[in-house]
Amino acid sequence: MHLTRLVLIQLAIALCALLSAGAAAADPTCGDGSCDPGENCGNCYDDCSCPGDQSCWEGNCHCPEGTYEDDDGSCRPVCDTSRCETWDQESQRCDGCPDDEVCNLSYGGCLPYCDSSRCLELDGYDDCVDRCAPDGRECNGFGGCICPQGQTDYRGQCKPDCLPINCEYRGDDGECHDRCEESGGSCKYDAIWGRLPSTCVCDRCDQTNDSGRCEDRCPKVGAVCVEDDGGEWSCRCPEGTEMVNVDNDVTCKPVCSAERCEQRDPSTGECKDTCPAQGKTCASGTCVCPEGTHAEGDGCVDDCDAEQCESDDGVGGCSSYCVGGEVCDEVGGCSCPSGTSWNGSACGPGCDPSSCEHDDGMGGCTSSCSGGMTCSGGSCACPAGTSWNGGSCAPLCDSNQCQYDAGWGCASWCGGGQSCDGTGGCVCPAGTSWNGSACAAACDANACQQSDGAGNCLSTCGNGQTCDGMGGCACPGGTQWTGAGCDPY
Repeated sequence: MHLTRLVLIQLAIALCALLSAGAAAADPTCGDGSCDPGENCGNCYDDCSCPGDQSCWEGNCHCPEGTYEDDDGSCRPVCDTSRCETWDQESQRCDGCPDDEVCNLSYGGCLPYCDSSRCLELDGYDDCVDRCAPDGRECNGFGGCICPQGQTDYRGQCKPDCLPINCEYRGDDGECHDRCEESGGSCKYDAIWGRLPSTCVCDRCDQTNDSGRCEDRCPKVGAVCVEDDGGEWSCRCPEGTEMVNVDNDVTCKPVCSAERCEQRDPSTGECKDTCPAQGKTCASGTCVCPEGTHAEGDGCVDDCDAEQCESDDGVGGCSSYCVGGEVCDEVGGCSCPSGTSWNGSACGPGCDPSSCEHDDGMGGCTSSCSGGMTCSGGSCACPAGTSWNGGSCAPLCDSNQCQYDAGWGCASWCGGGQSCDGTGGCVCPAGTSWNGSACAAACDANACQQSDGAGNCLSTCGNGQTCDGMGGCACPGGTQWTGAGCDPY
């Protein structure tokens, strides 16, 4: 439409120019000294000139090449119709399409500019539209349509990303499915990286069965799944039952009754009365022997026989009341065996005073001599070379060995690390000297040592100095004494 209008305007201008030229040829009058439009400038060359930008050629005024004469006689540029240009009277120039439009001759004028790198294209209403939008896609800036962030192209459609960290997978329908939910569990969300799958865990008391699905394990053992105050789920046996492990297989079994003397059979897990196996019966939670018998070991035996000097031992058995080596006689009495006598506590032999023996009160004899003394003619005495110190026989003290009688034996009068010299004198070991209270290491003056009076040798060098091996203190190499310490030069 714009192109047709432009062509008509150009044809009208050309027609007007021809008509003006014909009029000038008929009336070659110069008038006021200037050539009127269409006037033959050749007949009055000396008296008039062509208007505006026109020039005289072959007797007529002509506009320069690439221009045409307008109604007012001025020369105007010929607008480029291939660029959709038209003459703008206000700006006096050829204007094409605006910056945001492009020339489309096949369409007949200016159309909006649609940036293909931004995936824009022209619709049927002279508007730019995003060709990615109808499919829910976004432009990648290079003319391509891509799925928005968080979505993936699946068979030509944008679908939300299935996140392995959320235990998701893409199904044949293109949608994300929770693999844990399908197996009856829940996602643990424990994957460290986003592309690694998280772990599926069974909830509450469920565990994975052979088919890989979560299944409540409690009913299999006769229990129910319950939640405690801390939010933990566990299998709990019904009231009156308890969880029992039989060959590593747990199940709920009735609680065994102590009142009925029941104990659980480890091979079956069932409650069993323990009394019959002992030949007893249960009475108020205790296995008791039948009348006329009493317990002995793991079973029942007949009651105690007084004629055999037996009495109840208080723990369900019989024991002899004869003690101290006594034996039971034929009338139920206790007496010492022949050759022994009762000494007040037991049967024992008679003691021999000539051997310094006396009754030990337990049916035997013991020596009256102690502390190393020996018996001699019925008396206790210390062996030769020893004497009684009030508690035992001790060797006689030797003054040459620096010994004296301490009342409990011989003791050395050398102390502080001294040793006896064999003549009754105390000396310090070689390499040490007596400091008034003990033997201490001798201090080496060449090593810059001096005694601290307590048996220790201390260095006379300080503040970073070291001994020079001749009794003098000096600073290490690269340092010097400043009066308070060794400092670098």
